[in-house]
Amino acid sequence: MREYLQTHPPRFVADIGWRTAFVADRELGADEFAHAFACGCGSTHFRVLGVPVSMSGARPGFVLRSMLRVWNELRASASGDAAAVERLLPPIALECVGCGRRAPLHSQAAPERVGAPLEALRCRPCRRSTFEAWIVCRHAASDLEAPARGGEEDRPDAWRLVVRCRTCGGRAEPYTAELRSSQQARLDRLYGREPTSKGEPSR
Repeated sequence: MREYLQTHPPRFVADIGWRTAFVADRELGADEFAHAFACGCGSTHFRVLGVPVSMSGARPGFVLRSMLRVWNELRASASGDAAAVERLLPPIALECVGCGRRAPLHSQAAPERVGAPLEALRCRPCRRSTFEAWIVCRHAASDLEAPARGGEEDRPDAWRLVVRCRTCGGRAEPYTAELRSSQQARLDRLYGREPTSKGEPSR
């Protein structure tokens, strides 16, 4: 199963139609599997779009929204916020720098954020907006030493988006989706309840 999950990303990742490759990330846990994105044009450089946490309730025009974001960035710097990037809320999308193609990575959003303007993630140290990106899926409830079983890739307990700035190499995690606890995952498996295939929490 371990080898299977290394070569099979979740269906909601595969559905965007971009190539992925397993990443031997040194920061991976024993039950985590990472898949790096590459556009069909061959580029591995992306702009990461989403709703910044600090902008989640803001609905001003473009100029006011830009001023508000600059203010939030200055406030973060003044407060000593060491985060390389701001956290994002869904919907989240990746936009290829090479060909401009945009694909939704996570479309689920709270009703108050539906239609909210997406902002490009920026690296705070160097102010650039071009990143490599990969997704890390946690399978804490899976028996990783069992024989491979199709469909297990669609049952992660959590996943997180990891980005690395193409200019300064800074690494960050702008989004994390906790789908269910390990204990809940085991109960779901025991009673035949499984999460949906779109990276959404189980019901």
